Amino acid sequence: MGVNDNIILIILKLSRQSHSYYVRKFFASVGRIFNAVCVVAFFVNIGLYVFGHVSNDFELKILSIANMLLLSFVLLRETKQKSE
Repeated sequence: MGVNDNIILIILKLSRQSHSYYVRKFFASVGRIFNAVCVVAFFVNIGLYVFGHVSNDFELKILSIANMLLLSFVLLRETKQKSE
């Protein structure tokens, strides 16, 4: 039974490691998609601001500025620096 117990423990350890690898990979890909969506939304809000300016819609201009301010916090992130 000693050998079988060791095999079970090894399988459990490996499954935890592979699970955390796939979870990290999944969240990294979701983060990239979310960042791309936020960039697109930021430029859509610039278009809405221009449209609000052309059509003299004050409320649309204020709404697009508020959205751009909120989206700007999502777009701020640290650059990855290579370790020396």
